[in-house]
Amino acid sequence: MGLYWSDIDFVNKTISITKTRDRYGERDPKTKRSIRKVHINDVLAAELKVYYNWTVREKWKRGIEPKNDDVVFITVKGLHPIADSYTKDAMALISTKYAIRRIKTHGLRHTFASILLSRNVPFITVAKMLGDHPNTVNNIYAHSLVKKETEASEVLNLIVDKKEQIM
Repeated sequence: MGLYWSDIDFVNKTISITKTRDRYGERDPKTKRSIRKVHINDVLAAELKVYYNWTVREKWKRGIEPKNDDVVFITVKGLHPIADSYTKDAMALISTKYAIRRIKTHGLRHTFASILLSRNVPFITVAKMLGDHPNTVNNIYAHSLVKKETEASEVLNLIVDKKEQIM
């Protein structure tokens, strides 16, 4: 919620995360690792451009001049920065509309990390993207890698079986 349009570099496809904002206001992130630059893919960059154009149109309709230092995520009606309750309500609406299990917004962070780790993205890379220490990521997500351990064991079995056939 502390993201500003000036934090997004559409040319180099990066987002600089330098602050946080919640019900207590805007401030520096909890740790130095939380300050980071993350790369975004073409799809996300395109979606953000579409969203940016929508915010500009909506602001002009209401006589508000858009600025590069405007907050990115705003309410649909009032064009004010969103609050914690806004994302909570959005997640509830989505889960009801699509009949899926309701999760907290923070759960998307865990989903993101779990997907990356399941695709063999290194812990250190995931930690950097999340703004966490690799040990923290390991402690939180190690349980989700049991399937990968089983797969690794099966690979070893195949290697051993082939070696035995060669001898």
